[in-house]
Amino acid sequence: MDSTRIFKTLFFCIFLSSYSIGALAEQKRTSFILAESPRGEVSVAGSIVVDNLFHKTQLSLNESDTKNSIQTLSRYYTLAKENDKAKLRKLSYVKDGSYSWMSRELNNIPDKFEGFAKLRKADATHKLFWGDYELFIVDWFTEAPQKVMSWYEAVICAENSQCHISNLLLNGKTSSSIFSSVLTDVYAKPLKKVPNLPYSVSYRPKPISDSNQNALVFNFEVEWLNEPLNFNADKKSKLQDKNVQFTHLESFLRELWAVRGDTVKRIVKEKTYKTSLDAHWLDFSTRNLIPVIDPRLGYSLSNYTPVAYLDRLSKIDEVKVEGVLHARNEMYVIITASLLNQQQLVIITLDRKTKKLKQTPNNFKLQEIVNSPEFYRKMASIVNKRA
Repeated sequence: MDSTRIFKTLFFCIFLSSYSIGALAEQKRTSFILAESPRGEVSVAGSIVVDNLFHKTQLSLNESDTKNSIQTLSRYYTLAKENDKAKLRKLSYVKDGSYSWMSRELNNIPDKFEGFAKLRKADATHKLFWGDYELFIVDWFTEAPQKVMSWYEAVICAENSQCHISNLLLNGKTSSSIFSSVLTDVYAKPLKKVPNLPYSVSYRPKPISDSNQNALVFNFEVEWLNEPLNFNADKKSKLQDKNVQFTHLESFLRELWAVRGDTVKRIVKEKTYKTSLDAHWLDFSTRNLIPVIDPRLGYSLSNYTPVAYLDRLSKIDEVKVEGVLHARNEMYVIITASLLNQQQLVIITLDRKTKKLKQTPNNFKLQEIVNSPEFYRKMASIVNKRA
């Protein structure tokens, strides 16, 4: 091989190596603040993988190709603007249910995309990664110079260099809802220095991804009690000064246990028992559903009516308060409870200021995470290892 060919081969190898390194460098895990303690210390930090080399890109509204994610996103907006329903279906990913979802949407809402005829411009402003998916924040513009709104889109290019649009962030899964809710926090609340938080929980795209690749991760800290606080229907706890924060919790459970065997509806409806709710709850309402995780059903999430939730609490035989996850306005009390002949993890929200039980949090994003199956599994594992 002559020197010229050697030089060309070497240059080509160096070019490929540089390209690979550059491609890898595009993906960067970036952290953000999700919750802080009253002292201003970060108690929960999230992290998402972003494309740190991505620049704002105006999408073509006359795109015909789908070889990469930007082309596919442009193609999607092109078809939406043309209201081409058949091709919108075809562009939707089959394996994660997006094709079926798109078909149902178009059948139920025939004019779903008619408004896109007014779209003058669409800018992809940020790119993120979650599992095999590429996520984009897209700004929409009509005739006015200001953007009309921002929207989130998901593209997957997992098979045979073919890319498809996905309804990942609209599929109703808890993990997708959590990802959507914190997506902009990575830019609005970035963390320059990530604190050393001892525990972590990961969220993956469902239903098709079991890999931790590009997972959404939350790191968090729990303040464990030096000695767990134990009480049941027959035995009061030995509340020390440091544990008066749980007085409302214990008092309310005791009043529930006092009517156990009777209908819990009395607690909600009768004036005598309503006084108990007002005394120990900050914002009890019969109109709001309460999320419950049941380990007997594979840590599935259910939404209970308030009466059903109180009935469930009344069936607890014994309580052991293990620790607290702190937020600025809430305390998430980690409890091991003897419930329905099984030791179960129960997490109850207290208001930071009054120490009363709380139904509606200030930090909805954290509440959704704490009430997710993934978080319950992780917390149950942590508590079991500490036992």
